[in-house]
Amino acid sequence: MSRITSVSEWLLRQGVVWGGLFCLAFYAFVVRPADDASTIGRYFDGDGWEVKYATATLFFVGLAGLTIRMLGLLVQFGALERTGLSAPPADGQTPADADRLLAEVDAAHESLQDGYFLRRLRHALLYVKDKGSADALDDQLRRLEDVDLDRMNQSYATVRVIASTIPILGFLGTVIGITLAIGQLSGKDMELSLPNVIAGLSVAFDTTAQALALSIVLLFT
Repeated sequence: MSRITSVSEWLLRQGVVWGGLFCLAFYAFVVRPADDASTIGRYFDGDGWEVKYATATLFFVGLAGLTIRMLGLLVQFGALERTGLSAPPADGQTPADADRLLAEVDAAHESLQDGYFLRRLRHALLYVKDKGSADALDDQLRRLEDVDLDRMNQSYATVRVIASTIPILGFLGTVIGITLAIGQLSGKDMELSLPNVIAGLSVAFDTTAQALALSIVLLFT
């Protein structure tokens, strides 16, 4: 595999790439045509758009990351039928069969080699080969399961960071909106400054509502 091909495949697995594209498509085909007074226009555009754009971008990046994880999960299930391992004999297998089974695992499709199933199977077979016995294989499989669980939890670290950062952006929009409202407040011309004050408070509440709603969707997903 060439370096360009490997880099391209790596980029296609990055949530930042797909999330950015999804966000651009969302704003181009959904937000821009919408009326400014509509719900979409109010919470994704207009005053305080900097915070709203940043919040939406992070949301789509996190959602793209979860979508990639879901597609990977489907591939993991498909690996059970695509490995091409031979059926075990009726009288079972012995540790001497480990080399043959390892060869069958290595002959599986390249896209399945880094999956949980083949990786755990390979490590289990290597354990049996090294020990020359399968007596303690159950304990080894449980240890491999714990390793995979830790690896899986770590793979969600970026999404967790995004989900915790989005509400912070919402609170930042609240601070900006309240600051704008206070800056427009005038004791002498209270009636004239009132619309600008309300506009600043609208930015504060809208950015917070957008951030909390998107973070809830991301966390539940």
